Amino acid sequence: MRVAFITKPTYIGRKRMLKILRIEVYEHSHATEDEKKVMKALLEVFPPEIREYIVLVREELKGHYNNPIVRIRAETTNNESAIKTFSYILDRLNLTDLEYLFSTLDERVDRNGTLHLRISKQDAYLGRLIMFEGDDVVKVSIHLEGRRKKVLEDLTNYLNSIYEKKKTLSTTSR
Repeated sequence: MRVAFITKPTYIGRKRMLKILRIEVYEHSHATEDEKKVMKALLEVFPPEIREYIVLVREELKGHYNNPIVRIRAETTNNESAIKTFSYILDRLNLTDLEYLFSTLDERVDRNGTLHLRISKQDAYLGRLIMFEGDDVVKVSIHLEGRRKKVLEDLTNYLNSIYEKKKTLSTTSR
């Protein structure tokens, strides 16, 4: 049974600029993969304190050659969990990945204002969140409220503030 808490959108940032509606995370497990390891990789996207509350939905599919594929999906609609998850993902990305996210942001936000990220499944299994454009990925969709243009503007401002903080921390920790 799935439990969802329906409340108003969550705002993040000092100016209450981003409104997160929900976050969806999914990936595919092929016949050659250990499904438990695939589930572990998916859960690594969520902060440790909320992982036990995440409900995984398993869907059996068939590939192009009738090969079995399992889609594993998780979603958070709880405001606090959505904010924690988004912040957790951004905190775990390194400076290079944040720069890459900036440079591809226009391609990652669809017309509905949803930000799409692709995280390396192998690295996620090992506890690292690294942006990846290959096929073996954990897909993350962050559904934001607002029109695409406004979402892009707000995301740019928010990501810039995160980047500058990380850059300052990495410079002072040397």
